[in-house]
Amino acid sequence: MKKILFLFFLLLIGTFVQAHPILDGLEKSYQSKKHSHLMTYLEGLRDQSTDDVEYGYSTKIHREIVAGYIESKYEIKQSTLNKGIGHSWIVDRFKISIINLENKIVFYRIDEVKYLENLIGNMVQTPILIKQSKVIERYQYFEKSFLNTYGAPLNFDDLFVDNIVYGSICGFGGQDPKYREELNLFIEKKDKIALLKWLSSATTELQIYAIDGILSLSKKGVRFKAETYETIKLISQKEGDVYTCSGCTHWNRPIKEIVRTIFVKYDFIEE
Repeated sequence: MKKILFLFFLLLIGTFVQAHPILDGLEKSYQSKKHSHLMTYLEGLRDQSTDDVEYGYSTKIHREIVAGYIESKYEIKQSTLNKGIGHSWIVDRFKISIINLENKIVFYRIDEVKYLENLIGNMVQTPILIKQSKVIERYQYFEKSFLNTYGAPLNFDDLFVDNIVYGSICGFGGQDPKYREELNLFIEKKDKIALLKWLSSATTELQIYAIDGILSLSKKGVRFKAETYETIKLISQKEGDVYTCSGCTHWNRPIKEIVRTIFVKYDFIEE
């Protein structure tokens, strides 16, 4: 019995030793389930930097999904000086994904980002789930609110997507982004079903593409139901940013600003 207890004690010590200080800090800041406490921790990270360890964080996503529910995604980096190998830096990366209503965290997830080999032998950034938590009742209200607003159930995989860019003729080659090319096909085929699916997506960039396509077809005489245009107006009032591109420039721009530009492009009048 004593041997079992001793082994268990060693296991606890090993787990504690392996715990990353950033994970400890995130866990403590999450205990209150208040978004402001988490932000206080993130904003204070840089002040903890030394000559040997540098901390920082960046905001990848921050925008309204539906009626007050905010989607946020932050990336934290800890760069540690490795004096033993040519003064190189070892970089640890974590991503924190959150849904909050006002100051209350409804959903919370931590991923550690590792470089792992994919099926074709390339090393790619891969998120490894560390922790996921939700306040069940509040998250269910979030799902109900989404369904009532967009007339479609929430697809969790559409949340926290940060690799879709809205724009056209982007990059050094002046090519359209992948989803612009898909949009052009939808417009050419007058594929209303595909456009409406994007309009009810929790990925805001896809919603913006859908608005572009729907108003393009409307300008050509293709009509949609009245509730479709009402949904477009709701999306046009969402707070937060979308990831955009124009030429070689990629940056976040306000949802309202982008949708207003599309409205002007197609002479869409908000009543």
